[in-house]
Formats: sequence, C-alpha cells, structure tokens
Amino acid sequence: APPRGDGADTVGGVRTPKPRPPDVIRRNYEEMEAQKTQLMIAAEKQRVVEKEADTEKRRAKIEAEKMAEVSIIKKRQEIMEQEAARNISHIRDEMHRAREKAFADAEAYRIVQEAEANEQLLTPEFLEYQRYLSVSNRTKTFFGGSVDAMLGPGVASSKQEVRSGGG
Repeated sequence: APPRGDGADTVGGVRTPKPRPPDVIRRNYEEMEAQKTQLMIAAEKQRVVEKEADTEKRRAKIEAEKMAEVSIIKKRQEIMEQEAARNISHIRDEMHRAREKAFADAEAYRIVQEAEANEQLLTPEFLEYQRYLSVSNRTKTFFGGSVDAMLGPGVASSKQEVRSGGG
C-alpha cells in the first residue's frame, strides 16, 4: 500500500503510527536543530570571511610584488638614462678636447712655419736692406761728415766697396 502521508508506516500489513514526542522534547529538539543550523551558518560565514581575507592578502601581495617590479624597472631606466647622459657628456668632452687639440696643433704649426720663414728672412743682406729702409723713412735729413757715423760702421765699409768696385 502506498504511503498516505500521515506519518504512519505499514509493517507486514499492519499499520503503525509514528509516535509523537511530547511538545517539550519536540521544542528542545527544534531549538537544538536551529542552534546547530545557526552554528553551521556561523562556521560557514567564518570560513567565507577567512577565504575572503586570504584572497585579499594574496591580492595585496600580488599588488606589492607588481609595484616592486615597477619600481625596479623605473630604477633600471633611471640608471640607463644616467649612463646615457654620462656617455653623451664623455663624447662631447672628447669632441671638445679633439677640437682644442686641433686648434693648438694648427697654431703650433703656424708658429713653426712663421719662425722658419723669419729665419730665412734674417740674412745679412735683408737686415742691411731693412736698415736702409729705416733710414730712408726718417723725416730728418742729415748733411755733413757725421752721416757715416750715424749710419754705422757697415755703411761706411759698403761705400768703400762700392767705390773700389765691389770688394
């Protein structure tokens, strides 16, 4: 026979109703079940809170690691920029030094060439020519026997060489 839903069982064709516990016991049982359910709910809530805290802790750790990596990358970039600036400065210094050395070498070469040219110019003939030019550029004109003394001993001997036919 199919169950009727009235809380009775059929055993060997005999229908036996389920016993009804007294109201006090039933209420105690219901309260205990409610407390048990509340305890299970509280334990589940605590486990959820712990999982959320653990998840938040992991999230914070990942965020901190990410920030540390970004910081390391930024520091490396700063170092690379400083090294690049130092290299550029070094290159500029080398270029300036090379330019200054080239100028100094050119000036030294010019001085040496000028000295060699002056050395070739300083012949006794050129010096005598310069003396004649100097005398001819003077604004005063001297007459008389003291002119030879004014011009110096080289001029008097030159005049004698000219008179005697050149030496």
